Amino acid sequence: MAYDNASEFVTLPATTGLVQYQLVNINSAGKIATPALGARVIGVLVSSGTNGSTEDRYGTVQINGISKVLAAATTATAGETLSASALGYARNATSTQAVAGVQVEGTSGASGRIISILLTK
Repeated sequence: MAYDNASEFVTLPATTGLVQYQLVNINSAGKIATPALGARVIGVLVSSGTNGSTEDRYGTVQINGISKVLAAATTATAGETLSASALGYARNATSTQAVAGVQVEGTSGASGRIISILLTK
């Protein structure tokens, strides 16, 4: 069962197409956005998503602590490093990818399940 232990948040303007519990970064317009595969992230979007929104919305991002996060269809064990998929889901990190955090508990299953991640900077 996924859990969180939140500690620090930021609220920033957001792009459209975001979903709650996905990994996010900041784009060149200064808005939170979906990161590219393996790119650096600032944290996890913990406010509701922005799907279908055409107006400027704000999103709250957890930047520190243990957070719930959407997982890609991978098997991961506790202590494994995670990075962002092209959808902003947590996946096993490779040596060339930016590490978003560390898996808190072992899990396997379908894409979109919620797991716990210890965010790292």
